[in-house]
Amino acid sequence: MNRFAPLLLATSLGLLAACHSGMSNRDYLHENVASWNGTVSMVEQWTNGPNGESFHASLQDGKSMQQHRFGLKNAHKEIADRLVFVQQFTHGKDADALHQNLLDSLKSTEHMFAVMEQLAALPDGYSEEQVTPLLQTLDEAVTRMDEDMQTLSDAQDAFAKAHRIHLQTTG
Repeated sequence: MNRFAPLLLATSLGLLAACHSGMSNRDYLHENVASWNGTVSMVEQWTNGPNGESFHASLQDGKSMQQHRFGLKNAHKEIADRLVFVQQFTHGKDADALHQNLLDSLKSTEHMFAVMEQLAALPDGYSEEQVTPLLQTLDEAVTRMDEDMQTLSDAQDAFAKAHRIHLQTTG
């Protein structure tokens, strides 16, 4: 077992040095895109997917939001945790703006989930007066998230082009 200690120490020191020196532009962009792709996947589940359809149907029908509380709490926490994780990404100076775009997108997504969680916390038999301001806030949050999402996508494409990095796209 002792013969592996120097290898483990060397590997740990190498990883520590890599973290402090920052990622290459290519590695940073791929981490940036991967993080955002995971976020988009979750957003789609709660906006266009089955969770979102059920959430919006409950709102339209004025039904209890109880069944959405746990899932929204988890989604909100996952985005908040991802934001903390991404804040620690190391990157070169020329990726500062792109990094800020990712942070802005995650913050607006986190805000959207916070508002959805507030909606789900409404008591059974909630009134129009209780739900209306939250729906307005949700609409504003979704609009902001969409704008941030587009800004990030454009920035990722521009960064890739400027650094001659090929991004794979689907569709």
